[in-house]
Amino acid sequence: MTLRALGAVGLSWVLAFGCAAPSEAPVPETAEAPRLQMERQLSSRSIGPDGEPCADGDTACASARLVYPEVVRAPRPELAATINRKIRELLLTAAPSDTDPATPEQLIEEFLAEYQEIQRQFPDSAMGWGDDREVEVIFQSGHLLSLRATVYTYAGGAHPNTAVAVATLELTDGEQLTREKILLPGAEPRLVALAERRFREARGLTPDESLADAGFVFSDSGEFALNENFAIVDGGIVFHYDPYEIAPYALGPTELLLGWEELRGIVQPSLAPRPGARRKT
Repeated sequence: MTLRALGAVGLSWVLAFGCAAPSEAPVPETAEAPRLQMERQLSSRSIGPDGEPCADGDTACASARLVYPEVVRAPRPELAATINRKIRELLLTAAPSDTDPATPEQLIEEFLAEYQEIQRQFPDSAMGWGDDREVEVIFQSGHLLSLRATVYTYAGGAHPNTAVAVATLELTDGEQLTREKILLPGAEPRLVALAERRFREARGLTPDESLADAGFVFSDSGEFALNENFAIVDGGIVFHYDPYEIAPYALGPTELLLGWEELRGIVQPSLAPRPGARRKT
């Protein structure tokens, strides 16, 4: 029996791109605003040390829960396939094993199997394990779709591991936006300088304070650097740094929002949402 048969539930979730939110003026549909039908998928399962499903209130259990949207209808099959592939990549970020699972069901199987193996080796170390992941739509416009994957895993140790991956896809072909695609020619230094100012503000650092002395290491040179973990949202462009990515775990994650006004002359003007565009944040 498959994991989906054991614990997966499909819930209808329809997103009509190019349509207005209920409180907004309608946006005319164009060739650049393909209509996608997406269904919300849920795969979940839990087991105890004996391999049996957990009862309510059990703490010595391993549980896995994966929630994500899946495109079930699109103007072109290849567009649906490309978007679904990216959703799976985000969902499987930071997989708990080195086998690079190809499907949500495989990830769940491997996580629970690892838990059972540890229980066999150390039967007196009863503790709860958990793997909780969700991919959600955080922004949508006529030609862009932004996704956010939140991953929480705990498999013993001092603390759980968390990760956030964000991405924006072009709805013409489903491909992910890169910094190279969003920037105007020669604007990279201005984007980096703006992001560094926002980072220092977020972390309470002065303009001339050493990033390394404050515990942050972006590069061998010690200078601030942007990553590719960014997405278009209603208010601008958000960049996310995970724990351990640029600093010790104790310093936690950092998320920067660069607003559309301050990005004027830095990024392609077509990225900013047009009035009346539907969004979800």
